[in-house]
Order: sequence, then C-alpha cells, then structure tokens
Amino acid sequence: MPASISRAAATVVEIFFPPLCLLCDARVAPELCPEVCASCRSSFRRMGQPSCQRCGAPGHGPAHSCRHCAEWSALGLARAALFYAGAVRTWVQRLKYGGVTGLAALAAEPMQSALGDAPPEWASASALVPVPLHAARLRERGFNQSELIAAALARRIGVPLQPLLRRARPTVSQVGLSSAERRRNVGGAFEVPAELRALCAGRRLVLVDDVLTTGSTLDAAAAALRSAGAGSVFALAAARSLPGRDA
Repeated sequence: MPASISRAAATVVEIFFPPLCLLCDARVAPELCPEVCASCRSSFRRMGQPSCQRCGAPGHGPAHSCRHCAEWSALGLARAALFYAGAVRTWVQRLKYGGVTGLAALAAEPMQSALGDAPPEWASASALVPVPLHAARLRERGFNQSELIAAALARRIGVPLQPLLRRARPTVSQVGLSSAERRRNVGGAFEVPAELRALCAGRRLVLVDDVLTTGSTLDAAAAALRSAGAGSVFALAAARSLPGRDA
C-alpha cells in the first residue's frame, strides 16, 4: 500500500475511531498505551508517608500497629501505592472485571515508589509472589489480575516473579463482609505445593495484590508462606481501601 494511502487510512481511523481514555472516555494521544488520559493519571492519590509503620495506613500520629493490622498474625508489614477511590477505583474495576488487562502496567511505577518508602531491607526481597485465584475463578475470568500487576512490577524493579501459592479451597467474595467474616472466609485458603516449598525456605518474600482492605487475605496468604518456611513476608498492593475513609 502506498505511503499516502496508508496515512489517509490512519487519519480516517483517528477521526471516526479516536483513541479514548479507558477510564473517562476523553480523547488521548495515540501513543499512550494503555490509553489513560493525563487528567485521570494526575488524579491518582498516592498514599504518602504512613502513620502506621506496620500496614502503612494514614492516621493522626506514628504507631507500630493500628486497628487495621492489630489482628494480623503472619504478615509482617504492608504498603499500598494509591488510595482506592475515584479514577483508581475505576482503573482496578476495569482491569479486574472488565478484562482490560493492559491496565495492569499502570501499577508498576506507583508500586515501585511505595516499595521505596518501605523499610530498607525490603529492597533486597527474594521474589514477588502474586495472590492466586482459585482454579475455578481463574477459568471464569481468564487471568489473575494480581499476577499481571506483579509481572509488571517485576519487569520494572528486576525482582523475580514466583507464583508460589495456590488456593486450597474456593472462597466467597470479600466485598461486604465484616473483618471477622473476612478472616473466617480466607482462613486456611492458601497453600504452597510440596514441590515449591523449598523456594520459600528462609527467604524474604513480597506478596502482591490489587487492593488491600483489612489485610485478611494477605495475612492468610502470608501464613501459608511462613508455614512453608519463608523467613519473612511483606505485602504490596496497588491500592488501599480504608473502610470509612474512601472518597
């Protein structure tokens, strides 16, 4: 096809099918991939300096733990990159439920920044471990959003991605459950297959998930890793939902 015809065809496509922001439908520059406009990107609220040194929650003063993480038993520390509100909520939901898997790449830079705000020893973590879906849910959805996010982060920071966990049993959605119900729902839901247990022994592992709310899922996953011999387990989420504070 001659170059002039190719340019003309591209112009027609851009006029009638312009690239739109995947979050707000505004027009965006064609070179953006995935297509998320500057306005949506700039509205992403970063968590910033934490008050709780354990879970990273903001508050009124420094503390080693808070009401959000006081009942964790296996998870050492946790951090999240962004507040789960506004455009971030839309982003996560379109990735998770809309199947727009290219959106996972947006998590890498803010999560790297959040990891940089964590205690220095976590810069030398051995591996990133995505929180797994149950096999039935994975077949239904076709992908694990946490693994996609972890893969994007792994490429950016050069830490290997190792899916060491599997779901031992199905669980119901955590949405709408109380903290106690969430803990019961995911208690014992994760395991490390026998052939992978040696990869946990004595290592410093980073669990990766899309959204941190009460931390019950991450704590249950950390318990499985610790049971398999992991030395310590840290959690890093793309976004943080704080009950009663979301806006």
